[in-house]
Amino acid sequence: MRGFMKLFFMARFTPIMALVLLMAACGGESEKQDVSNDPATTSFTVTPSDKGWYTVLGDHTPTTENTATGMLLTSAVYYRSFFTFDLSGVTGTTVVNPVLRLGVYSMQSVVEEMESFCIYEVSTDVTTLVAGGTGLTAIYDDLGTDSLGGGANYGCFDVLISDVGSGTPLTIPLNASAAADLSAALGGSFSIGIAGSSLDPVGGAQNVVFSYGDATDAERIYDLQLDTY
Repeated sequence: MRGFMKLFFMARFTPIMALVLLMAACGGESEKQDVSNDPATTSFTVTPSDKGWYTVLGDHTPTTENTATGMLLTSAVYYRSFFTFDLSGVTGTTVVNPVLRLGVYSMQSVVEEMESFCIYEVSTDVTTLVAGGTGLTAIYDDLGTDSLGGGANYGCFDVLISDVGSGTPLTIPLNASAAADLSAALGGSFSIGIAGSSLDPVGGAQNVVFSYGDATDAERIYDLQLDTY
């Protein structure tokens, strides 16, 4: 009797089990097919074509590539920085996975050992931006306006005292807004502004100098990494 029951259950449930196994196999094959259909991407690394700062008074000296950002103790004046990138050598039509890498030359923070910064869309054309001058407060504003003011915030990041001279650049993933604007800028130029987001008006010196603008910049990494398809 036991042998009969064993044969009965095997005969009854084995086809169902086979069907389940077949469906599972088909599902696994479907997942592989989805992955294989992802577009092939090409990776690029673009170094800045220019960089510098603007003061709250709208002043920028075009010969300097120093990127002081924040408030300097020596002048008690706020600074915002910019980086421009020439994308003429980048092929493809769509940018994905953009990452900004920044070395850190120096940092002053009398309140804490960390300062926070945000990255912004720049609407000022590159020629005007890098030419500089005095009293250009609209450009200073452009380097730090948020989305409510017509700019797109591309992401924020923190800088620690330990990042200074570490030899390892800050690695800052940029968001979907940055990827869309980079895609639109392919074949031309692209600029970003950086402004402090944790500055205390009565806190004294609070700033980071990413690039000093001299020969020592070669010791640090400043670039934009992205994939296109």
